[in-house]
Amino acid sequence: LNYATTVASGTTSFIRIDGSNTSSLTVNAYLNGTLRVSPDFSIVRDQNNYTYIAITPTTSYNSLRVTLSIPNFQFTLTTVRVYHAFYNSPSLADCLTGWYTNLGESTAGAATASSVQSPTLAVDNNLPTFSKLQVAAHQPNIEVSQTIFFPTISAQTDRIKLITSVSNLFNPATFTVTAQTYRGLTAFGPLENISSQVNVSANTRVAVYLNPGTYVDRVKITIKATSNVNQTAHVNLHEVQLVPPPPVLVQNTFTSCPGPISLAVSNPEAGLEYRWYYNNTLVSGTASYAANLSTAASPHILKEAGVKTGCS
Repeated sequence: LNYATTVASGTTSFIRIDGSNTSSLTVNAYLNGTLRVSPDFSIVRDQNNYTYIAITPTTSYNSLRVTLSIPNFQFTLTTVRVYHAFYNSPSLADCLTGWYTNLGESTAGAATASSVQSPTLAVDNNLPTFSKLQVAAHQPNIEVSQTIFFPTISAQTDRIKLITSVSNLFNPATFTVTAQTYRGLTAFGPLENISSQVNVSANTRVAVYLNPGTYVDRVKITIKATSNVNQTAHVNLHEVQLVPPPPVLVQNTFTSCPGPISLAVSNPEAGLEYRWYYNNTLVSGTASYAANLSTAASPHILKEAGVKTGCS
């Protein structure tokens, strides 16, 4: 599979395939016909349940080779269909919701019930639906995880927004939920324990924000049983999205006489839309807002949000 131009190192390519025998595949990356690297890869799916190889070479490359090998003395036909390869530009005009997911991972010895259920529902761009990461009862030290892939690499300042829920609260003394961001197969940013943020109220969606502080292209969410207990625990993953950092407030509160007041973003960023809210109602879609606080009601609540251009 040849590209017309050289692809920068650390750029993930996606190769669409059909076939179940992916354990017999290898993928090599080349530059002008010279083998550069044979990296590990992930098998992922999109919201349409199409299957892809996700590969992130650590050197520049302009072609990829997929090889299917079969064991000696195997006399049955093995077929894997390879369709096309592509990668996405970092300037991709997209709101950067997770596009792909792996099929879930669990540690050795996990029961069948300790698994990721319906993994593609975390990337179907439908907020009410979700994947479920579940650890069954009496499964000490078992981990179940799901990795969400973004279509391209993030900006350095981007945050990752996870929309999660639980159907039943779990005991935080016996289960933990963590999130780790990656660039390729290398972890970047801190490993964050998000148990207290997701385990707040049954059947209520909550937003959890991660701040990796660097360029990333995927995030791995894991639930782990830390002891042997008679409880099944889970976390639901509704949606994952890259979002810009929140605007920095010079001060959180101030006192003003009744009348007109002007507010503005001091350092607006290119590619972002700014939205002002007054008592949770959208009142301006620009970086500045002129309000007329004609009454002395206290408090007047003004909020400001930064949103990537074209995104909601």
